[in-house]
Order: sequence, then structure tokens, then C-alpha cells
Amino acid sequence: MRRSLHHVRVATMRGAARPAWIAGLRAAVATMVPVIAGAALPGGAATWMSLAGFNGALNDRGGSYRTRALTMSLVTVIGAVGLGLGGLAHGHLPAEIALTFAVAVLCGIARVWGAAGAGVGGAVLSSFLISLAIPPGGLHDAAQRVIFALVGGAWAMLLSLVVWPLRPYRPVRVAVASCYRAVAAYADDLAARAGGGGSHDAWDLRTATVGVRSAIEEARAVLASTRLGRPGESERGERLLVLHETAEQTFVHLLALAETMESVDARDAALDVVLAATLGDVALAARRTAEAIEAERDAQRVVVRWSGQGLREAFARATSVDLHYEHAARLLDRAAQYADVGAETAESLNGGGDVPSDESRLATAAVARSPGFAERLREALAPGPLILRHALRVATVASIAVWLATALHIRHDYWVTITVVIILQPYVGATTQRALQRVAGTVVGAMLTAVLAGFFHNEIALLVLIFVFVGLCVALLPVNYAAYSIFLTPAFVLLAEASVGDWHLAGLRVVNTLIGGGLALAGSWLLWPSSEWRDFPEFAAAALRASREYLRLAALCATGDSAAGDALAPARREVATAAASMEESFQRLLGEHRGATLALKPAMTLQTYVRRFAVSAGALALSGEDEGHPAPGALAPFTDAATAVLDDLAEAIVERRAPRDFPFPGSVAYYASAVNPVAAARVERLARQLKSLHDAVAELSVVRAEAAA
Repeated sequence: MRRSLHHVRVATMRGAARPAWIAGLRAAVATMVPVIAGAALPGGAATWMSLAGFNGALNDRGGSYRTRALTMSLVTVIGAVGLGLGGLAHGHLPAEIALTFAVAVLCGIARVWGAAGAGVGGAVLSSFLISLAIPPGGLHDAAQRVIFALVGGAWAMLLSLVVWPLRPYRPVRVAVASCYRAVAAYADDLAARAGGGGSHDAWDLRTATVGVRSAIEEARAVLASTRLGRPGESERGERLLVLHETAEQTFVHLLALAETMESVDARDAALDVVLAATLGDVALAARRTAEAIEAERDAQRVVVRWSGQGLREAFARATSVDLHYEHAARLLDRAAQYADVGAETAESLNGGGDVPSDESRLATAAVARSPGFAERLREALAPGPLILRHALRVATVASIAVWLATALHIRHDYWVTITVVIILQPYVGATTQRALQRVAGTVVGAMLTAVLAGFFHNEIALLVLIFVFVGLCVALLPVNYAAYSIFLTPAFVLLAEASVGDWHLAGLRVVNTLIGGGLALAGSWLLWPSSEWRDFPEFAAAALRASREYLRLAALCATGDSAAGDALAPARREVATAAASMEESFQRLLGEHRGATLALKPAMTLQTYVRRFAVSAGALALSGEDEGHPAPGALAPFTDAATAVLDDLAEAIVERRAPRDFPFPGSVAYYASAVNPVAAARVERLARQLKSLHDAVAELSVVRAEAAA
């Protein structure tokens, strides 16, 4: 009962994203114009043109124009081919099943290209299944479906990429501005902690850190694709890249500041008040920079008035000052320099000033090479990967659904097959959640349709309702899938059946959705079920190995090694990416876990301390800039021992064994006489966090052994 309530809570949970009203309005226009225009054309033109327009608009997920154009082109062209194949195979059951299996496998493998690939694959497979279920009038009619789909998709592309008044760099501006807003949220979090009003629980505090890192990585991807697609317009792209780099560097120094303040033995209330006020100014300046980036014209000038000076002035009134407060003041000074470059660059971006002279030292981020088509395909087709298993699962269940619908003579059987395709997810927990959302949304939507049927019969009124429902379902998709399903049901029941006047089809849609949901859940449980207890250790081991490399480079950077400094940023991103993957795996584990939640505590601790260990390692890398670099080799004994422990932890968690004994306290030393006090404090903190990681892995091995027994 408790697990069922958990699934219901998750299924009805509102997402953090806001409704995409503009995307909803554009999707409604992309869908309804073909409906009106196709009414005078033969061969069900309105159906196929509006379907292609809807799929095209739904897959316009933002980002660079190059990426959007490519994604919408693939949806249009491949979706049109799918419609043609479905029409040709209709009425020949062996061909229907064989083609369904083949198309489903190919569309499932498209997930290797991320969210865009999953969206394209889902749209193509849905189009194929709809065409497969509707009898064509011969070869000529099947060809017409292809042509109408191309026209509908082209209309959606024209609307999204040409007619709609958007600016080429607008997606990048929004993405980079999101980085500054995330940094502001993190600074607010630090200010609350410094002022004594915030939570000090490590698990609660991870949210702001993850938010900044996610925003930075999303902006990096948008920047890369935009700059690759617009080689002739480099000046604005360079300035946006500088803004992205300043946001990341400001965040890195705030992380080091948080780490420094947690090392203070005796907190000074007066100094903490000054620190909290300064961090409030940091957040305010970051938000104003974000507004200036997005404004494009008439933006308010951003002046960075904060630094470590206020903290230093407070030192004069204190009887004694912990050295970590002094280090915090220097970190604020350097963070202010980066923030000032960001503010000046935002002003020059909008044509209000010269390019700041310091920007050249910041624009150092390289665009990583994306894996090629062949490389991604080899990864997907290698034995055992999740994507291939999921593609085969979808293909098998969809083929069974096609056979069952034919055998039982189910009316509008594409509602069964499409439900299967949409509900089935790579993970059992995600499939259960999507099934609840789809079924609940469809039931509520069907009730809404039945109510509307009693009041509206005029064709114009129905078109207006369809327009509103299509817009609402797309706008609410980022918020909650159940809300999307609620408005999708009346939109398509009205769209498909208004001319017939058969309003009992709303109930039929509910029945078909229940059949499809049952098939999807059965397939998820019976066909190559993916247990997150099996996958989580791999993600955790990857995070531990990334932490090992980051620590090694951070220690070298602390001693003044310039080569290590150049490699530090990519290593930091690797840790962040691995930690995010581990946390996503844990969220899926929550949906699958059937035992006591106490058994999940070691996994939660592991996630927390991977993040904290990375922050401490980053602070170690910065510790030599003001206090003097430790002598070369001074940190080597600690670094060698710590990397060996991290290697063993990664192996232990994958091999399902307990880790080797942790080194006796004090047995791993560093050359204290050659290390400045701030670096020494960082090393001692890293050692404590390493022990917490070791304890978490040891406890996790016990939990897994008990579960296996």
C-alpha cells in the first residue's frame, strides 16, 4: 500500500518547469491550420497533415536553430516514410507484425542520441502505428499520406523556424542567463547558512549545487551546437562563451568559499552577518546579470559592488580572526573579479560598451567532440546495453499489441499500440509512473470529452476547443505528463471523430488505454526487466573513479602545476556528470525499492559525499593561490593513499564485496611543514570525507548481501 501511494504521489507531482505557453500556442497553430486547409483535400489530408504538424511542434524542444531544424526535419521525413509503410502493410497481419517489430527496434535505438533521438523515435513509431491501423484506399492513398505528412511537417518547420519572430542567439542567451540565476540561488543558499537560517543537512544542500551544474552543462551544449551552426557570427558567440565561463568560475569560487567556511572551528557571529550580506549582494548581481543577458536592449547596467573588503573591514573590529575567514575574503575578491567581467561582457553583448580586456583569459572552454554516428550505433548494439534491451522490449510488446488488436477486432486499435509505445520506459519504475499518468489523464480527459459533447456540436466551436486543448496539452507537458494526457484525449477524440458524432469513443479510448497500459506493464516486468540495484553500482563506481582523477589533478594544481590546472575544468565536469548520473539512478531506485527505506541510506550517503568530496578537492586546488603553493610532492603521500582507496571502493561496489580496511588514522601523512594552513585544513577534511565514502560502501555491501539472502 505504501509503495502504491508513493507511485501516485510521484505520478501527480508537479515538475519544477513552468508551463510552456508559447510552445503550446505554436503547437496549436501547427496542428489546426492543416486541419482547416486539409478539409478540402482528399485522402484524409487533414488527419495526416495535422498529425505531422503536431509531431513537428512537439519535437521542437528548443536549443540552437541548427539542432531544432535537424530534429524537425528528421521527424517530418522519417515520419512520412513510416506513414507510407504503415499504409502499405495494413491488412496483411504477418507483414504488420514484422514491420512493427523492425520499426520499433530502430526507433528504440534512436534513444542513443538522447532526448532528441527519443522524441524522434517516438513520433515516427506512433505515426507508423496510426497509419497501420487505418485502411488505405490502395497504393495511391498510401503515397498521398507521405505527401501530406511532408507538407504538414514542412508547415510546422516554417512556423517554428521562419515565421515565428525568434532571434538566432535567443536560446543561448536564455541558457546562459539560467546559469547566473542558478548561481544566484546557490549564493542565497550560502547566505542563509551563514546567517544561521538555512539547513546544514548535506542531502538537502545538494539541490542548489546540482541546479548550477545542470544549468552550466545545458548552456555548454547549446553554445556548442549554436557556434558550430553559425561559423560566420563568432563575436556574439564569443561573448556568450565568456559569460558562460564567468558564471562557472564564480560558482567554483563560491563552492570553495562554502568549503572554507565549513572548516571554521569557532564561528564569529559578527563576521557571519557581514558574509551573509555580501553573499546576498552576490546573488543580486548575478540575477541582474541574467536579466541583462536576456534583455537584449535597454538593459539595466550591472555594477558589482561586492568583494572581500567588507569582511576585511570587519576583521578590524574582531579580537581574533580564524585564518579561514581571511581565505574567504580572498576567495570573494577573486569571485568578484569574474563577476565584474561577466557584468561588463553582458553590457558589451547588448552594444552598450567595449569588450572587457580580461575576457581573453576566460574564453578557454573547448567544445568537446561529439561521438559520431557509427560510434554511437556500436555502443547501442553492443551486447547487453540498456537501450538495445529497451528497443527489443518495445518491439516485442508493440508486435503483440498489433496481433491482439487484430485478433479481438478492437476498434481504433492504434490507441492500444500507441499507449504501449508511450508508456514503456527503459526502467520499471518509470514505466509504472508513466502508466499511472497516462491512464489517469486519459480517464479524466474522457470525462471532459463526454461533458463537452453535451454542449458543443457546432463545427467552429469544436475547432476552437481542439485548438485550446492542443495548446494546453503541449504547454503543460513540461509540468506533468498526466496533465498533458488530460488535454490530449479530448483534442484527439474531437479531432478524429467530430465528423462522425460518435461521442462514445471517449469511453472506448479509456478501455483501449487500459489494455495498452496493461500490456506495457507486463512487458516491463517480464521482458528483460532492468533492476536499478544492478545498475546503480556501475554509476556509483564511475563517480568514484572520476573523483579519484579530480583529486589527483587538484593536488597537483595546488602545488602550482600549470598542466594540471588546464585539465582541472574537464575533470570537474566529469565528476559532476558522473554524480548526476548516479543521482538519476538513485531516483529510479526509489521507484523500484520494495523494502524499508533505511536500506537506501548508504546509497544516499554515497551520493552526498561524492559531491562534498569534489567540492573539497576543488577548494584544495585553489588553496595555494594566495597562501603559497605547497612544495612539489608535499601532498603526494596523501594523494597516493586516497586514490588507492577510491580505486578500491569503485571495485568493491561493482564486485559486491566489502572494501579493504581503511588506513589507520594518522598513518597516511603529508609533509605538514611544506603545506600552508589552508591546504592542510583541506587535506584533513578530504580525509574525513573519504572515510565517510568508505563507510557508505561498506554499509552498502552489507545491505546488498542481506537483500540477496
